[in-house]
Amino acid sequence: MSMEKIVELSAAARAAGMTYGQYVALHGTVPPPPKRHIPSYLQPYVRRCERCGQPLNFKNARKYCDACRPLAAAESRRDAAQRRKSGGL
Repeated sequence: MSMEKIVELSAAARAAGMTYGQYVALHGTVPPPPKRHIPSYLQPYVRRCERCGQPLNFKNARKYCDACRPLAAAESRRDAAQRRKSGGL
C-alpha cells in the first residue's frame, strides 16, 4: 500500500472519530493481493480453477482454488444428498 493511501485512510479515520486500525477493520480497505502474471507461452499449460478460472499453483494437483474449494465441497455434498433422497446413486 502506498504512503499516500495510508495517509488518506488515516485522515478518513480521524474524520470518522476512529483510529486507523479500527477504520481499516471496519471498512476492509486492505488492497487485494497482486495477481500473478503468467507468460502467454505458458497459458495452455496452466491449471485453472474449475469454478472461477483463477490459475492454480504448478505443484497443486487440485481442481479448485482455496476460495472455491469449500463452495464446491458443499455443492457436492448437497448433490449427493439429493441423489440419496431420490433413491438413485
